[in-house]
Amino acid sequence: TITVAESTREGITQALQQEAAGQAIVGSVKELAFVDKNGAPLRFSELIAALLPGVDKNEVANMAEDDFTGFLYYNEKGVWPGYVVKLKATTVIADAQAAFAVIEGLNVGALYLKDPGAAESFQTGPFKGAPIRYSVFAAPGASLNYGAVGDYMVIATSFDGFKTSVDLLGL
Repeated sequence: TITVAESTREGITQALQQEAAGQAIVGSVKELAFVDKNGAPLRFSELIAALLPGVDKNEVANMAEDDFTGFLYYNEKGVWPGYVVKLKATTVIADAQAAFAVIEGLNVGALYLKDPGAAESFQTGPFKGAPIRYSVFAAPGASLNYGAVGDYMVIATSFDGFKTSVDLLGL
């Protein structure tokens, strides 16, 4: 469990950086639950809108569950945050993918623990039958990956972290 002092970009990033400073085995994933200073769970729509101003919190709340799982993926190139949220039963997958596409025009650096450097243009690549959007960054191992896999939206700051999180979901 990570306690976020303030539900702001800075508060969330600081909490993630503190958690990531602990030792972990290369190739491992640390599952994270976010709570506010009063111990109440953070909603996914609040977290993603705080990290990425420009994301419509209400639109996300209408298509994704409040409960979500954050994670830190550890490899030889660094520590990579990511998020997994179940889409609501009424959500059309293509609509969710389109709604999350707004992040492609935003400064996504806040999703990373360290500056990932310059980004390439977003591309689409298939992963387990789903059209995943991704952009590779200058920092080794850094790539922003997002997409609906099954009935989950997965956002990860490295492709290895994305693949591992989807595998852990059993998809």
